[in-house]
Amino acid sequence: MALWQRSSSSTIRVVWFLCGLAVALSVIYIRQHQRATSAKGVAQPAGLVASPHAIEKPEEAAPAASIVPKVELARAEVALTALNPRRESSEKAELSGLQTARDALSRGDALTARRIFADALNAGLPAEMRESVRGELSKLADTAIFSQLVLPGDGLAEHYIVSKGDTLAVIAKRFKITPDLIARVNELTNKDRLAVGTPLKVVHGPFCGRVFKQDFRLDILLDGVTVRSFRVGLGTNGSTPTGKWLVRDKLANPGWTDPRTNEYYHPDAPDNPIGDYWIGLEGVEGDAVGKRGFGVHGTIDPSSIGRQMSLGCVRLAPEDIEAVFRLFVIGDSTLDIVD
Repeated sequence: MALWQRSSSSTIRVVWFLCGLAVALSVIYIRQHQRATSAKGVAQPAGLVASPHAIEKPEEAAPAASIVPKVELARAEVALTALNPRRESSEKAELSGLQTARDALSRGDALTARRIFADALNAGLPAEMRESVRGELSKLADTAIFSQLVLPGDGLAEHYIVSKGDTLAVIAKRFKITPDLIARVNELTNKDRLAVGTPLKVVHGPFCGRVFKQDFRLDILLDGVTVRSFRVGLGTNGSTPTGKWLVRDKLANPGWTDPRTNEYYHPDAPDNPIGDYWIGLEGVEGDAVGKRGFGVHGTIDPSSIGRQMSLGCVRLAPEDIEAVFRLFVIGDSTLDIVD
């Protein structure tokens, strides 16, 4: 009995100690909560919003394990919240830069606007900004690249004077562009006859491409400047290989054999799945190295654009593949495919 009484007395003292500790911790927690609540009325620095769950750091370390996670959570929330002004600042800087480009356009300074737009797009923009900038660059290219006008100081184009012995093929090879592009830009009615001394607008090629698989998007670039952008279809289950590809061959009105069934589709066949144009590719870098049989082509199924439905090739709408076919040069143009 005496032993039990001593044990009971010791147990009671421990219980009373724990109760007192719990009360003390509760008082500390309540005071901190009151401070955090009253702090809601205090003006915060611009862009920094106090988390409703944030708890001020206690003046003395709280021994209770139940409070430690709350303090750590508060610190994490404050750290995350503190990042918001930086993101907002970055977005404001991007918007400011794009506005600078538009201001340059309004002043008639197309080349400055193009440089700012191109740099912004290449540096990476939020999705909601990318489409707008691509549109701006495409409109600029209509004038600076795909019309007869040569902007003063533009390093991407020039006037060329036809010399004796020149043909469209000779001139095109010199500038790494296609004869069809020269004829179209200069509105030539007879591609086989060039008068000596005739001024022609030429572009400094080659045109290259970049496919963004996640966005189902193909950008056409000239010296790093996006000049056209198209929606594409890609391979089922992500089967379009990433990496760098070289344009190996080009065929208008191609025939095609389905590798799954060995069924052959003749040129001019209305049900030819690859459409009217084929641009054959050869893998030269990354996961594409050594791969052949892949290409960029048209389609007779417009609903496949923006989806993964091909055997691994890049599909474009009929009018889009015609434009790309006119720009890509065998042995010079490359295509980067990225995730």
